[in-house]
Amino acid sequence: DDVVAQADIYPIRGFQKQSVKIVFGYLTGYTGLLEKCSNIPLLVDMLKICHSFHMESPVGKILARIEKSQIDMENLIDVLEACEELREIERFSGESDDLFERCVCYARCNFASWQVINNFVKKNTEKISLAIRLFDELKNGSHAVIRRRIEDEEEITKKGPSYIIKNLEWSIECKQNQINGVDYLGIYVCVKNPNGTKSWVCDADWKIKLVHQTSEEASISREGGCEFDSTKNSDGIQKFKAWSEVFTENSGFFEDDSILVEVEIHVSEVRGMQDSLGLTEKQIGWFSSKKEEEEEESDEEEENETDQELQDDSVVVVLTCGNISVSLPQSRLVHESKYFRTRLSNNWMKNWDTRDDAEKADFTLSRTFNITGSNPHPKAVKILFEYLAGYDCMLGECKSFSVLADMLCICDYYLISSPVSHITEMIDELPLSITNMIEAYESAQKLATHQRFQALAKDVQGRCISFARSNLASWQCLISFIADNCDNVESVVQVLENLYDDTQNGIIRTTFRRVSSFKLSEAVKAPPMIFVNFLWKIEVTKAVNKEKEFICAYISCESVDNTVSQEWSCDLEDIEYCLDGCTVEKAAYKKKKQSHRWRIFTIWMSEATKEDDGIIQDDAISMEVRIKVENTSGIPTCLGISENVIR
Repeated sequence: DDVVAQADIYPIRGFQKQSVKIVFGYLTGYTGLLEKCSNIPLLVDMLKICHSFHMESPVGKILARIEKSQIDMENLIDVLEACEELREIERFSGESDDLFERCVCYARCNFASWQVINNFVKKNTEKISLAIRLFDELKNGSHAVIRRRIEDEEEITKKGPSYIIKNLEWSIECKQNQINGVDYLGIYVCVKNPNGTKSWVCDADWKIKLVHQTSEEASISREGGCEFDSTKNSDGIQKFKAWSEVFTENSGFFEDDSILVEVEIHVSEVRGMQDSLGLTEKQIGWFSSKKEEEEEESDEEEENETDQELQDDSVVVVLTCGNISVSLPQSRLVHESKYFRTRLSNNWMKNWDTRDDAEKADFTLSRTFNITGSNPHPKAVKILFEYLAGYDCMLGECKSFSVLADMLCICDYYLISSPVSHITEMIDELPLSITNMIEAYESAQKLATHQRFQALAKDVQGRCISFARSNLASWQCLISFIADNCDNVESVVQVLENLYDDTQNGIIRTTFRRVSSFKLSEAVKAPPMIFVNFLWKIEVTKAVNKEKEFICAYISCESVDNTVSQEWSCDLEDIEYCLDGCTVEKAAYKKKKQSHRWRIFTIWMSEATKEDDGIIQDDAISMEVRIKVENTSGIPTCLGISENVIR
């Protein structure tokens, strides 16, 4: 009889099917799939299988394949995710650190562009939290080893790749120096002046090594250090080695028609670096489009009908939140709040025994009330009710968007009206900075949940986006912004989406002041703003036609980032503008192929300066321009530096 052998079936769960196939195929003698695999996340999954099932034989081969496989912009976020998974296995913690360092090294060379970073965030929105550790290392990491391979003598004077260390852009520069009739190879460490920073200082030590490519022991090293700044941005050795002793056969330094230079950099301190381009809202020209809130109806008549007992100044109510408490007269509280006027009324109090547990949970017969509505910060509770009690010092000194927003939410929940307009004005006047922008943005999100404050919330969010558009057109600022707000990464992504999202109409608001001082034919430009990952500028020009003055406004698209290809393009589908705060008009612009400057409007000065309806009021023009982009091309997703160049 035929004997049929039945194999045991063991389900393998929690791993990728392909990695299971490759690992167990390797164990049965089919090694080809593993030898061809170059997918790092898949290879890491194989290591996890080996760990889970205590298998040793494939581990060395898998690690070797990881070492040979390349990191690029397409797989960077997945490799970072694989690093985190590998860190959880103590046995492979060292390999995880090595793999993460490779990711950092790749990012050092490819993230020196705000457009590249924006593209990276756009593509990896759902996983961007995995990159926070990477951005933190680019900003704060103070030590790195960088390398440059120079293929032949003609490549010496060409610019090599840049490397981000401590949020500065470093490079290795080589020169052919002739000194006393002898040619020498000069090697220098260079740092580029950061965009938007006028005065900066960096203390750094360096060690330059000319690598002997046949015998590591014969490599030549020189050490030094200096204080780099805007006037001294390079340091190194003029006479590192005689030219003839380097670029010659059998020297050991010149192998395969190339030399290899390695520089180890230790940055001890950086001073004067800005986290933004330093543009204030006034410089940006931001103006509010928020309509004034309608006045609340007077409650005097209703107050006259309240219980006489509520007017007793001797009765005190204690309000608590967290570990703080505020006491104020009951008469004052019911005067300010309809909610407490009801909760402290005789009709409500006399039926105390019939109230359910939820109603009794935050209130006692001894008039102690726990403020929980809208989940406020305890500081907001203290400042608001101290203000209602007549002590306004703390409110006047408050400079926090989140605390002020919490106060408004408390007012809305507990039906308090009198402080609302004052707190709203404080929020409007509170200046934005790169350090409080995310706080302001999240405060606006909270205010937006209250219908009463939706106009204010929209205005604050608009301020934040406008501020970001003008202050994050620098990769250093963008890296700092992401790294410094690692606990609020979701809000960071939402802000950045407005910089690169081409599905929304771009709204740019700006104000041109002192129009009467404009010189004829001289373009006055507003600060540039980011939209669809390009820089946009609005400019106004005063000119004369037949002895009659007129004023023109233009919008232009450009890219100051030298990483963008020469063949970039950005085509507009539509331009609208608003000059009086309510009437939106279409710009009569012409679509021109390869044009990156469009006219918005032309108005005679006699019309523009009309007292009642002219666009120039108080010697200023405030305009809102809405642009809709049809097509963009030419923005790179990375700087094109592969791992082969930098490893």
